[in-house]
Amino acid sequence: MTVELKLKSILVVDDEPDICEVLEMALAREGYGVRAAQDRDTALRLIAEELPALILLDYRMPGLDAENFVAQLKLNGIAAPVVLMTAGKDPGQTARQLGLGLYLSKPFELDVLLETVRKCTEGEIEEGKVGGG
Repeated sequence: MTVELKLKSILVVDDEPDICEVLEMALAREGYGVRAAQDRDTALRLIAEELPALILLDYRMPGLDAENFVAQLKLNGIAAPVVLMTAGKDPGQTARQLGLGLYLSKPFELDVLLETVRKCTEGEIEEGKVGGG
């Protein structure tokens, strides 16, 4: 099976359906193709079907250990950038522990998210806090 990179495809991985829906609507209005997964297996299946340009990953999800998920991506050779979304005390530290350079601090404004996604998909951001509250 060939995995094809879609330049404007975003994968939202979050266990809260309302958050997935809001992010899907906001990103779709901006012209992105958005898919959402509320669990690890669905996320990995969607990535195998179509490699996203960017993955927005919620840190705390039942049944999804973010550390193992990120390790699985690396093991599978998935090079799509991952933006960690977390409300934790030190999101930068959490992202670094996972080997990720990008994170959003929850809660974040939609315009911050949209600007982050734009910059990530256009290669303008390489590492660090990309927005937050």
